[in-house]
Amino acid sequence: MAITRADCLIWDELSRGCKVPEAPTLLEIGQANWYGDTPLGWLYKRIDERRPELEPAFRAAVDARDVFALARIFYACLLGVKRAVAVDLHAPPGSDALALDLNEPIDLGEKFSVIVNTGTLEHVFDQRRALTTIHDHCAPGGLMMHAGPLGGWPDHGLFHAQPGLWFDLAKANAHESAAMAYADLRAGEVAAVLDPAELRRATWADGSMLYVVLRKVEDAPFRVPMQGVYSDAPDARALADWRALR
Repeated sequence: MAITRADCLIWDELSRGCKVPEAPTLLEIGQANWYGDTPLGWLYKRIDERRPELEPAFRAAVDARDVFALARIFYACLLGVKRAVAVDLHAPPGSDALALDLNEPIDLGEKFSVIVNTGTLEHVFDQRRALTTIHDHCAPGGLMMHAGPLGGWPDHGLFHAQPGLWFDLAKANAHESAAMAYADLRAGEVAAVLDPAELRRATWADGSMLYVVLRKVEDAPFRVPMQGVYSDAPDARALADWRALR
């Protein structure tokens, strides 16, 4: 729900690498706001470079201290988003978000080329239903960003997803990995994750989060993943790491 330094760096890298669908439609799972750990000057510089027509809206949002408007401007600038829809059961007054419960079936009647779930899923009890909603509303070739807590965050939400969930989810649904990053929000550090073993063997700092961007390759119904170590063909290195931690 918050655009952090990690979001900024990941989307900046993906957009510069031409890995974001052209003129995408955006679905926010939880209406995003500007978190504030990235200087506004960083966003202004990119507006000046890429979308100078957004400058008046940016200045108005800064003057009004409207963190939700800043988030939409961020997506318009970095991703070129042409239209955004947000689902948020507890949206602030005056928001244009759809007050829908992610624990229940949701059908918005369209598919989106970018879906962002940053800090929302851990607050939803029915994980399967919420993940199905995200999957079903993503267009083939579209991107799904998931971000959630790793270390610390006591009693922040109902769940802390283990890194293996995203690997197993991607495998079950034939998703491609577009990006992955480990973020220590307290230290202000963000690092790309190039090898899943790094996460299995690391000590996660308090206030850390994992960011995963998956690309939907095929238009097929959502398939529930099985934890990899219990599958018929587990990854040998992952299985060895898992046994070592028991």
